[in-house]
Amino acid sequence: MRKIFLFILFLITACSSSDDYQAEILNYTYDQNEIDLIDLTNQYRSTESLGMLIPVEHIGALCEKNNQQMIIRGPGHYNFQGAINNLNSLGYTRVSEIIGYNYISNQGFINALVNNDECLEILRGDFNYIGVSVRVSDTGKKYYTLILAKK
Repeated sequence: MRKIFLFILFLITACSSSDDYQAEILNYTYDQNEIDLIDLTNQYRSTESLGMLIPVEHIGALCEKNNQQMIIRGPGHYNFQGAINNLNSLGYTRVSEIIGYNYISNQGFINALVNNDECLEILRGDFNYIGVSVRVSDTGKKYYTLILAKK
């Protein structure tokens, strides 16, 4: 039996912790699997009459950093406060992160979010931007990081 893990962290922030913080803008290119996950997320939000989320490469790069750490260290929210500070300095006022581990498909991941009250609250939240990363470890396990943000 496969063990499936879903971790969430719901943080709302209004401003950066430091007025002097200067964000480094990161480049990222979504692969087809990640584009499909963004599409599935927006399809779900559409069925709930919620606004579409606009993909942002920079947010995807922050998700990728978390996935790299999860592959090395196990599932977790690594340097999420740093990501919040980074996005706050760019004018984002609300940031939430959802991570998942060992889901076979993007649809399975979305189904798990919909069936978890805390994740569902985030998925249905007042956000307008999205970043995602999906990575497979050398052992074949999939790692998901999804960040939703509002500007």
